[in-house]
Amino acid sequence: MAARFLQQSCCLRLTTQQIYLKNQVIFYKEAFEALYYRHDSHKGAFKRGLHAGLPIDKFERVFSHFCFTTLRDSKIEFSYEEILKYFRISVEFCEENIDPELVLLDAFVSTSILRKDGNIYDFVHRSFQEYFAARFSINFRGPNIFELIDNIGGLLRDRNVNELIFEMNPDLIENVWIVRKCTQWLESVGRSRPDTKRGLSIYFKNTFGSLGYGPDGKIRNYGMLPRSKGASWMGTIDNFYENRPLARRVFQAKLATFDQLQSSLPEKVRLGSFDAFRAECELAASQDFDARDRCPDVYPKDADWLIYSGLPQVFLDIKNDVTSIKATIEARVEKLRRITAR
Repeated sequence: MAARFLQQSCCLRLTTQQIYLKNQVIFYKEAFEALYYRHDSHKGAFKRGLHAGLPIDKFERVFSHFCFTTLRDSKIEFSYEEILKYFRISVEFCEENIDPELVLLDAFVSTSILRKDGNIYDFVHRSFQEYFAARFSINFRGPNIFELIDNIGGLLRDRNVNELIFEMNPDLIENVWIVRKCTQWLESVGRSRPDTKRGLSIYFKNTFGSLGYGPDGKIRNYGMLPRSKGASWMGTIDNFYENRPLARRVFQAKLATFDQLQSSLPEKVRLGSFDAFRAECELAASQDFDARDRCPDVYPKDADWLIYSGLPQVFLDIKNDVTSIKATIEARVEKLRRITAR
């Protein structure tokens, strides 16, 4: 019954929670408390017992560590031996003198946050793994808090973890993670000028893995850089600040069309890499009707003609926004420091 309650709640609420971020933490918190305290209240005097007997705060701490470590390791399905190993690690980390198998039973039987299909355990909904991983992150106290947040939210599919952390503790995300990510990116592009071939190449390779450049001058998609770099973290920040687009700027930009580039490029550039790229686009469109709205990607090596496309201004706009976000957070931190120092 508890599992059915949780699944129905997720179906009814999660779609709207994805739109209204501010409600997510409240939803997951209340759902967890309902499952831990009241999931069998409909049975009157009978109430299913807790196997480990941990108070809710201690169970939450152990389970949060379990969710963090499994998400960090990209584990969403487990054999019995695997899941028990992770719970043993979490119980030891939290210094609880309890049998980890009893904690597993509470997560599986008593609360039904975990479920079992055959011999495989998994989460009744993966968003609960993300929620508890976020809870572990905001309660973590250690010198490597930046690395912890950066690693857990660095993959695109785990971006929701950082959004949850931002809702739970925006100061933590801003002061510890966003300022440092902005600083790292600004240092990576340095004083390079994106209106030069070399400068644009530097901006490009430190921001996007690739860009899907369409004949109409619109960017269809961007390729990701390795974990936690470039557009990966910028895309996360896009969800924090609606009026400060970073990675999203490439989709908003109206770059030069192929026809405009054909008439404006220097002949040497046009006859070289640009004509080759345009021919590749036309060939792809002629061979696959479904691909006509898509296009091959451009890379930093295409900077010789991309400097004429309008892309340099997009990178300058991104740099201005990154600089502004960093300065705003640092000014707020300094103001708070001065107030508390009085």
